Amino acid sequence: MRSRAFLSVLSLASTFIAATFSPLAMAQPPGGGGRGGMMGGGMGGMGGVAGLLRVPEVVEHLKLDETQKNELKDVQQSMGDEMRKLFEGMRPAGGGGGGDAGGGRQGGRGGFGGMTDEMRKKMEEFNKNTEDKISAILDPTQFDRLVGLFAQQNPMQAIRHRLVAEKMKAANCPITEEQETKMKDAEEAAGAKFRELMSGGFNPENMTKMGEIRKESEEKAFGALNETQKKKFEEIKGEKFEFPRPQFGGPGGGRGGDRRPN
Repeated sequence: MRSRAFLSVLSLASTFIAATFSPLAMAQPPGGGGRGGMMGGGMGGMGGVAGLLRVPEVVEHLKLDETQKNELKDVQQSMGDEMRKLFEGMRPAGGGGGGDAGGGRQGGRGGFGGMTDEMRKKMEEFNKNTEDKISAILDPTQFDRLVGLFAQQNPMQAIRHRLVAEKMKAANCPITEEQETKMKDAEEAAGAKFRELMSGGFNPENMTKMGEIRKESEEKAFGALNETQKKKFEEIKGEKFEFPRPQFGGPGGGRGGDRRPN
């Protein structure tokens, strides 16, 4: 249970560290949907690069050996207490946090109300530390592929992530401040639509609508990039990978053979 709780916290925290509104993160049921141990948990991967290692199909695809799996488990366990402390610090004053009326969400973004710049900075540092440890465990080919899978699964979050930004900059096609602003605007507009949908409950019909909103917002956001940047980002993504789809059957439900259609 301790490991399972940490995975949910890690997934939530990693999402907010990016300082973006992640469509797929909002599409996941509250609590992270985790099942089982270190690599288990429904769709998983909603928490960026580190979260992807919760998806068994990703672990298999990366061909991690038993030593790597054990080292990753040790990393997750060692970071658990620190992550839980940060998570507790994100709780709004007075507890609750259920309502979002009256400006509880800063800047129109999803997430925990009242998350300060100081907390966001601490979480960025924590996330970078975690990713650095993962990078030391995986070989360079595995880690590059992991970043590529992240870019495939959540391109709007990935395009501004430091690991992707470094690759774009190294290729002499960095994302400009003006482009980043346009992408943030597209994300925040999508975030408002997601929150409205989720107020009606989480179900397959709303999941389909979220997919449509996500596609629309991605087209708008990536329309800000030039052709050289788009080409480089596609190179970073690499060969297409089929992620498992989220499940709606409740705790313990099997994933079966259901796959993302696109």
